[in-house]
Amino acid sequence: MTDIIEEVKEVEEVKEIKKDEKYPILAMRYIHFTSVEAKIALGLIKPYAEELAKQSGEYGHATIIQGIYSRAFTLYLGYTVKTEHDKDVIEHLGSSFEDVEAIDKDFAGYIIVEPNYIVRRAHIWQAYIMPKYMNTNLLKVGMKWLLKELKEKEDIKSITMSSPKEGWHRKAIDMGFTETYTITGYKMEI
Repeated sequence: MTDIIEEVKEVEEVKEIKKDEKYPILAMRYIHFTSVEAKIALGLIKPYAEELAKQSGEYGHATIIQGIYSRAFTLYLGYTVKTEHDKDVIEHLGSSFEDVEAIDKDFAGYIIVEPNYIVRRAHIWQAYIMPKYMNTNLLKVGMKWLLKELKEKEDIKSITMSSPKEGWHRKAIDMGFTETYTITGYKMEI
């Protein structure tokens, strides 16, 4: 059963999403670095990567391009959709770019992961959630999906993350990470 994205009630100012605009299911799309879709995906995330770079000193778009094409990073695009069928099409590696484009969906954000297969650990290198999804449980649903993906398909045993952005300490702890006193900041066994 797919986790449904819902508004989080404990947040003081919750933005209402109109009923006809709701896309309650998260679908994550792996972007292969040699596909036509990679160039389009990198163009899609560019303004958000640059926004993060300006706000908190994270790496910019050019560094992401280098990491994707050198196969150091893995890019996942997040969409919200209305049906399980649409989710399956987006997440299926055999689906073409045209198949994905035809789906009624909403861009929800992206995750860039740096896997290390030698030590079987992955690092969340950069993540972005569209502002309209900030007051939902999308982060938790996305993290649950990512952990399952890394554990089952990549044989990753732990995941790390760090963030200079305000508020991430509590979010990391709430998601099950433990604080470390290293450059990565937080770690979770999966």
